[in-house]
Amino acid sequence: MLKVEKISALVLSLFAFLLPLFFLPLTSDFYNLNKQTLLTVFTGLMLAVWILKTFLEQKVTIKKTSFNLPVLALTFSFILSTLIQSPNKAASLTGQTGIIISLALLFFASVNTLTKKYLTWILSGLLLSSAVISWLTVFAYLGLTENTSLAWLQSKAWTPTGSPIASLTLFIILLPATLFWAVKAKDTAQKVLLFLASALQLLGSILIILQLNQQEF
Repeated sequence: MLKVEKISALVLSLFAFLLPLFFLPLTSDFYNLNKQTLLTVFTGLMLAVWILKTFLEQKVTIKKTSFNLPVLALTFSFILSTLIQSPNKAASLTGQTGIIISLALLFFASVNTLTKKYLTWILSGLLLSSAVISWLTVFAYLGLTENTSLAWLQSKAWTPTGSPIASLTLFIILLPATLFWAVKAKDTAQKVLLFLASALQLLGSILIILQLNQQEF
């Protein structure tokens, strides 16, 4: 099943890279709606990979993890809350509850088609994405995007994640993991790239904190 695992790893790595960066200025909601659509598409792809693996193995297997029950409990609580309390069930099921359902399906499809050795692929996708966001944060902060005719790109607080807080959260989560990976890396080139990525994450975090303090957005 090595090929199926590689397909799964490639799909998840691409998703990890695209999610923070993906937005479409052609819709009324540039960010949330489009990121949710991307999540739905990649969840479908991962379910297809899981089905392919099941077909090739001729058996249905569900790996036991310590997160299975919590994920199921959280998902069913959202579904029940929507069915019982939500005045607009259709909107809720396609909104927050829909996101939780997609994430739960993505989780189960991922743990049942991947092994730990491919986790570095997914982390690499996130690190590359964070590096791009860091550079965009620097460009926006320095005012290098102010001369564009696109109004949404002229703000120093613009970021493809949708908000400076979202970008800062991404940097804060990834920075310790990047530094740990850099320290553990044995290859010199890889170590340099990882420390560079961590430096970009730190720089992006500092610039966003400065923006928050100056209340420029």
